This record gives sequence, C-alpha cells and structure tokens, in this order.
Amino acid sequence: MDRDYKLLLIGVLFTIVAFFIFFWLVSCDEETDGCEPEDARCIGSVLEICNADQNWETVVNCLDFEPGEWACCVRDGEIGCNLVEECNQ
Repeated sequence: MDRDYKLLLIGVLFTIVAFFIFFWLVSCDEETDGCEPEDARCIGSVLEICNADQNWETVVNCLDFEPGEWACCVRDGEIGCNLVEECNQ
C-alpha cells in the first residue's frame, strides 16, 4: 500500500509540473522589435530590414563589398550600401 501511495503522489506531482510547464510555454509571447515591415535601417555598416514578424533582420554587412570602401547610409532618399564618398555628399 505504501508503494502505491508513493507512485500516485509522484504521478500527481508530475502532472502538476507538466501542466505548469505547458501553460508557461503556451502563454509566452515572443517580443518584437516593434518596427514596421519593410522598413530599413543602418546599424554601423550593417543594413537591416524589418521582417513580417516586426523584427529587424540583417540583410548585408556593407564592409563585405569589394572593391572600395563601402558603408550603409541614406543616399538620394534610399537606404543601402554605398561607397563611402557617396555617403558623405
């Protein structure tokens, strides 16, 4: 009888713990960056686009472009990778 009681108690505790874990996982909402989809920004030399989930996503690091010195900047109203001398105009 003592063994059956212990097994029942373990089963009940396991069920309670499993319920709380499930509830915690289901109720957690992933936080977003709050950006507007398709917006773009420069973070240093990195160009980022806001994805459909409203999170910033890295598109490209402008320093990876060759030849020349490239930077992420706004030029003629458009944001993107441009030669450094074009960014300073």
